[in-house]
Amino acid sequence: MKKSVILISIIILLSGCSSADKIKQEPAVEKEIQQTEEIANTAEAEKTIEPTVATSSENDLPPTEKVAADKAYLIINFGGNSKQEAEIDLLAGATAFSLLQAGAEQLGLSLETEEYAMGIFVKAIDAAEGGMDGKYWTYYVNDEFANVAADQYKIKAGDRVEWRFGKSPF
Repeated sequence: MKKSVILISIIILLSGCSSADKIKQEPAVEKEIQQTEEIANTAEAEKTIEPTVATSSENDLPPTEKVAADKAYLIINFGGNSKQEAEIDLLAGATAFSLLQAGAEQLGLSLETEEYAMGIFVKAIDAAEGGMDGKYWTYYVNDEFANVAADQYKIKAGDRVEWRFGKSPF
């Protein structure tokens, strides 16, 4: 029994010495392992942290402390120099079409649309109706032609959506 305790003690001491020797010989490797473990622990901790939720609404704050809402910008280009513009508060899940609806309401413009399997098609904005003089309504997001139905295109804060009445870009 005493021999086995002594033997186990020697093994433990020798394994401790060999680890200490490795640390002395390879401090850079040990430091790198430690940093990697710290990064992994931080990443794991960030996954488990839940965001705090404010209990007061924006309307409860004094006017000077209100948080600026995310905005998107709408331009309705009737052709030539005839344009109307609106700055729209961006709601969650906003699309190019919901932005157009909000802007048309804000600017006092009428909309005529038709729904198809692929999405909503804008037929007319005020008196500018698709088909007049071979012109139709198309839209661009940040000056790039959008190739999906307007109700399918998700808008982000700061996006600039321009509806153009003109010849087809194809």
